[in-house]
Formats: sequence, C-alpha cells, structure tokens
Amino acid sequence: MTPTDPAPSARSAAHGKACPAALRAAPLAAAIAAIALLIGCREQPPAPPEPLAERIPHAVLSPQGAFGDPYHWLRDDTRDDPKVLAHLDAENAYADAMLAPLARLRGRLARELERRSTVLHDSAPWHDRGFVYRIQRRADSDGLQLLRRPHGRAHAEQVLLDAEALADGDPRFRVVGWDLSPDGVRLAWLQQRSGVRSFELMLRDPDSGRIVDPGIDGVTSLAWSGDGRWLYLAVADPVTLRSDRVLRLPADGGTALPVHHEADPAFRAVVERTRSGRYVTIGLRATDTSEILVIDEPGAGDEPPRIDALARRRSGHLYSADHVGGSWFVRSNRDTPDFRLYEVPDDDRERWIERAAPSERGMLLEFDVFSEHIAYAERRDGQRRIHLLDRLSGARQTIEPGPAPQMLQLGRNPDPRADHLQFVVSGPATPPTTWRHAFADGARTLLHRSPSDGVDPAAYRVERRWVDARDGARVPVTLVARRDTPLDGRAPLLIEGYGAYGQSLEPRFEADRLGLLDRGFVVALAHVRGGQELGRRWYLRGRGRQKINSINDFIDVTASLAGSGQVDPDRVFAYGASAGGLLVAAAANIAPQHYAGMVVRVPFVDVIQTMLDPSLPLTAQEYREWGDPRQPDQFAIMKRWAPYDNVKRQEYPALLATAALWDAQVPYWGPVKWVARLREKRTNAEPLLLRVDLEGGHDGRTRPQASSRERAAEHAFLLDLAGCAEAETCVGSD
Repeated sequence: MTPTDPAPSARSAAHGKACPAALRAAPLAAAIAAIALLIGCREQPPAPPEPLAERIPHAVLSPQGAFGDPYHWLRDDTRDDPKVLAHLDAENAYADAMLAPLARLRGRLARELERRSTVLHDSAPWHDRGFVYRIQRRADSDGLQLLRRPHGRAHAEQVLLDAEALADGDPRFRVVGWDLSPDGVRLAWLQQRSGVRSFELMLRDPDSGRIVDPGIDGVTSLAWSGDGRWLYLAVADPVTLRSDRVLRLPADGGTALPVHHEADPAFRAVVERTRSGRYVTIGLRATDTSEILVIDEPGAGDEPPRIDALARRRSGHLYSADHVGGSWFVRSNRDTPDFRLYEVPDDDRERWIERAAPSERGMLLEFDVFSEHIAYAERRDGQRRIHLLDRLSGARQTIEPGPAPQMLQLGRNPDPRADHLQFVVSGPATPPTTWRHAFADGARTLLHRSPSDGVDPAAYRVERRWVDARDGARVPVTLVARRDTPLDGRAPLLIEGYGAYGQSLEPRFEADRLGLLDRGFVVALAHVRGGQELGRRWYLRGRGRQKINSINDFIDVTASLAGSGQVDPDRVFAYGASAGGLLVAAAANIAPQHYAGMVVRVPFVDVIQTMLDPSLPLTAQEYREWGDPRQPDQFAIMKRWAPYDNVKRQEYPALLATAALWDAQVPYWGPVKWVARLREKRTNAEPLLLRVDLEGGHDGRTRPQASSRERAAEHAFLLDLAGCAEAETCVGSD
C-alpha cells in the first residue's frame, strides 16, 4: 500500500465524510478500487466549526509601554471561569471530531506503545546497606512498586511501597519521590493527586505499618538525617511554587521546625543526604549560581542545627557536592566553564584539590566517589563516556561509547565501599541496559536489560550528522531510521529539538518514537544551542540575548536535511515540548515553508507576558534564560522571536498542540491564546487542533495508559498528514 492509497483522514472529517478527500487523491488507474471504497464510505456527522475565541480589548502594561492582547481574557488563575472552560471544552470537542476518523490507527498505536512502555519500568537491582532493592511495575497494573530483600539470602521480596494500592483507583495519583532512613526502617514518600506541582508528604509507621499523614503539603524534596532522628523537607511557596523553605520533622512525631528560608526569589532549595550518610545538605540553585549549605550539627530538641556553607554563593559559580570518607567532592566551574572535580578535606574547606578535569572539548557531567575510585561522566563532541580513576595509583580506565550516538550514564551506586560501578547504556533504538564494571580488572557483567517487546536494535540505523548553521556554528544531529527505510528522498522526516536550560537532547531510548520509525519515518534530533551537547558555552550561546541562535539552528538543520535528497522535502514535520515547543513555534513564525506539520506539547509560547509577571511560578528564576522584558534592550530582543507576539498573516503548517489546565510550569492560557491568534492570522486552512488536559499538569497524564493514548493521537496526526494513516509504510513504492 502506498502513501496515496485512499484512507480516512483528519482533514476529510471537516467535510462531513470519512474519506472523500483521500478519494480525490486516488489515481485514475485505481478507479475500481476507489468505487469499492466509496461504497464502503459512510456518512459522518460534520465536525463542529473551529472554536474562534472572542476578541476583547486588553492592554498589557509594561515598563516599555502598553501593548494589546485581545485574548488575555482566556487567562483564569482560578481555573473555574465558565466562559473560559466552555472555550476549552469547545477546543477539545473540535480536536476530537477532527481526529475521530483516525480512531482505528490511534488504538493500534496506543496498544503498541503500552506494550513497549510497560516492560521498561523494571529497574536493575541495586545494593545498599545489606539489602537488594529494585523497582517494578506489575504486568496488570500502572503503579510502580519498590521492593527489597536481604542481600545474599533466599528471602522473599518485601513490598516497601505500592503506588497502585495507594492510588485506590485515582487516575491522577502518582508517587514522585521517596527516602528510606539509613537504618532501613522508616519510609517517607511524596505523592501527587492533581496536575499541580504540589506534593503531599506521607510516612509509614515502623511499628504498626500504618500510613501517617503529617499534614505537610508542597514538599518538593526530602532526606533523612544520618541518625534517622529527623526528616528534612524542602517546601514550596503555594503561589510561586518556588522551594524557599527547609523544615525538619521529628521522626517520632511532632511539629516541623524551620531550618532555612531562602529570600532571594531567583534561588530554589533541594535537600539531600550525602553518600557517607554523615550530612544533609541544602542545595540552593539559580540559573547560573549555586550554594550548598551543610547541616554540620543536627541540634537537640528545638535547638536549631548548625549550618555552614561549603562555598559561599558567588555570581556565576555553579557547583554540586557529595561527601565520602573524610572529604567533600565538588563538581565546580570556578576554574573552567566546563567544570572540574575537586576534593575538599573536612578539616580544611578552603583547600580545593583538583582530582579530575574534562579533556579538550569535553565537559564533566556527573560523578560517583568510592573508597578507592572516582567515576565521572564526560561529554566530548556530543558523545558521553565514563572515566574511572584509581584514587591511590592514578590509573585510569575509560568506558567508551559505541560508534553510533548513544547515552552512557552512571547507574545507582549508593554504597561508596563497592568494588564495582553500575552504569547504563541506551540508544535511540536500544532500550536501557545496566552493566556492572569491576574496578579490579575491568570485567563487565550484564545486570539488567529492559525487556523490549518487538524491538530489535539491529533493525535500526543511528548516525551522527553535522550541519553548518548560518553563523558558522556546527550543529550536531542524531539521525535515526530503520535499516530498510531507504534514504533516497521518499521517507518523511520528523525533527525534534529542545535547546534550553542547558538540558541536552540525549540520544536515549524513547519507546514512542518506534511507531513512526517502524512505518518509515526518519527521526532527527537537532542538538541546537541552548543545550549542553557541546559544553557550557553551547548553552550560553543559546539563551537570553542569544536565544535566536537556538531557533536559527533548528531552522538551518531542517533546511539542510530537507535539501539533502535523503528525505521527502514535502513531508517534513517538527516536534517540541515545553521549551522545545517554544523552539518549534518560533520556527513556524520564521520559516513555515519548511514544515508540513507540527506537534507541540505544552509549548512555552507566551514568553513576554509570562516574564512580565513575577507572581507566576518560575518567572523570577528565569530572567537569565529568556531575558527580562522590564529592561528596554532585552524587551526589544525578545520581541523579535517570542512566538505568541510574532504570529503574523501568512500560511502556517498543520498543527496539533496540547495544554494542561493545572500546568504550573507553562500555564494553560499560553498555548490556548497562541492557537486563538493563529486562527485569527493564518491565511490557509490546514488542520489546527488543540487538546487541553483538564486534569493533568506539565508532565501530562499520570497514568501510562492515558499517556499512551495521547502519544498515539499525536503520531496518528503526523501519519495522516504524511498520507500513510492506513499504509504499512510511509515510503511507498515507485
């Protein structure tokens, strides 16, 4: 079956029938087949009209003068305005009607993804303080379980935490973090029952086994003290959702006592226990500055603990730290933007001894310190590798990546006395595999391979490309396709990007890509500036005043691949989520001619108005990332690329966008207003759909089955646009 075979489509649904648009595309030579298909066509109720939002004049005030936003009324902080909710319902009804002809394909894609995703949530076992732990998902359940058994004995596993049982049928429930006291007796966890980033603290009584709710909400991280007497908590402000307070809760019950309050709105707090178990740290982090407070003495009763800074905050100094033996080990950029690893003795915190540095063009990423070895991950030229350093002899071993782009990362290594390292390897078509590497002789043992139902890594090709951007920068690209997909100009292309916060778009395994790859799509990961694929400078050249570089990189990669002769230039699609959605939306304004369609998930598009409102979550922490529109020069720069403010009268690609009513990171009204403005300005009639999750938050539905259905809808939309909704392959034959 070829991509032009008659098939119901989302486009044809607008005409009131399941297949007329596709029939018009059928070649004359296929008249008999077309007539047969016509007999089988059944009338469908016409899709409802596009939900055109009312325009209500509104002046947005700013230090640079007022500007209009006729869709401002769609912002409702209470989330209960009947008029706004009615509009969101209309958007969902319209999207559902337009996607209804693809129901069969969506169901098939969802089942494929559920089968692949369910088996990927079993973890490799890890050892800690005499026990072997692992995480699993039962075959008949969406909920994760935390299990353990005594090391070296044939005991049955004990279920420490069962998210399915805790959910009690609530589809929004999820466990988002936990910590077990060092003696292995007291368990504390964080749970969520809505899409808002507000987590409830729960405890299990060690004697009775009953669950205790201490009544503390908004907890974002937790850590037991080394002696198990205190539970330290980072707690978020209920309005800004910034983690600005640290409390400590007595293990045997009582009132939570204040430990620290962070007044600077640019910083957020995280609590952690060190690997040595001796300290709890309060990590304070802004965009480009950090500080670690060490709880040196816990205090007694109501007496506050003694807290000292490991290194006082200094603008531009980023560092992270862990404690092993009698020293701190600190990853810091104080001497180089791409970080080095230092040892800081307990008895002299002013003496920083360099222990590891990245190679030329490399960046030191993460580390684990053991009694006799140091393991650290480095990224060089976009590829990760792991180095092992003998602390006594200085001898070095390196775990190299394979020839194709893949992700190497440190695994769970909680015991600093271990004689081995756990590390994880995955690739765009290779599910995660956990290995044990012996320090003594380098022997490797396979610990765990994620089951991969129907996934044969050998069936896919993964390769690295380099694209010259317009200003001369060389942008790395990871290209993925099935080996039997010909790169001769007939295959459709999906290009993905992110490019923000220094977060790299890793070439890791993503089960939901396989549905497109197996149908003949080529997928390209564009590692644009704004990530850290090529080091810290790569990030700095794609943020703030230089954000346009991220967008131009994405467009230049698209143009290069589309013109390579290897993919179909008329079937090029783009995908981005959150800050990646900003990237894609900006590309739609600047170079819409390159794209046949786009999928953007909870896109951050209303940048200027968000950054003008410090009452919104995260705003005050992100001026350096996006710019501060209160400053005239920065406002002018942002106005050149901000997606919502640059929608213009022109043709736009087909679009499927999503938003979430309870999203605290990208408020729902940003994507909703953006779609409303696109409907007002665009000059063509390609599908423009918006699906609003009325229960979920930024990360989407909490249940895997619901998430699978959402991804299936997105991929069915793309397959339909590519003309192969019912075809076995999107490549077709000559």
